[in-house]
Amino acid sequence: MGSWAFLNFIGMCLFILFQPETCLASVRFIGSIKPGFQGDQMHWIDNNGLFLLSNNSDFTFGFITTPDDVTLFVLSIVHVSSSKTVWSANRGTPVKNFDLFMFNESGNAILHSGGSIIWSTNTAKKRVSVMELQNSGNLVLAGDDGGIIWQSFSHPVDTLLSNQEFS
Repeated sequence: MGSWAFLNFIGMCLFILFQPETCLASVRFIGSIKPGFQGDQMHWIDNNGLFLLSNNSDFTFGFITTPDDVTLFVLSIVHVSSSKTVWSANRGTPVKNFDLFMFNESGNAILHSGGSIIWSTNTAKKRVSVMELQNSGNLVLAGDDGGIIWQSFSHPVDTLLSNQEFS
């Protein structure tokens, strides 16, 4: 009976080992994401759809539900302590839970829905090396030299944050 329990344990361990999607569901990125990232709201459902956290944990980025329909989502930056949405990529065109966000190898951040591009940073082939959620709440696509190629602060919505220039 003891050896049967041991074999069941080994079988369970192998199952978990070869099912990486199960293990990745609750892992949030801290500070930055490298090109090659992709996912949908369902991958981070246990983190309320939020997959990137600023280093100081004041801001988070990911999919949040719309106020009118909990089955539709907006790609947003949220101030954690107040739960206030401070920036949204696609607030006029919400997506469903399996629609895909990609930060692809060419350096472009794209939100797809049903085969169509809903939103994009239009930074393909601009030598983007990292996506960062800064402690200020600014979502930045930076180049190899650390220079800012695209930033959410340059595309304000209805909330301004400290250190955000408004022009």
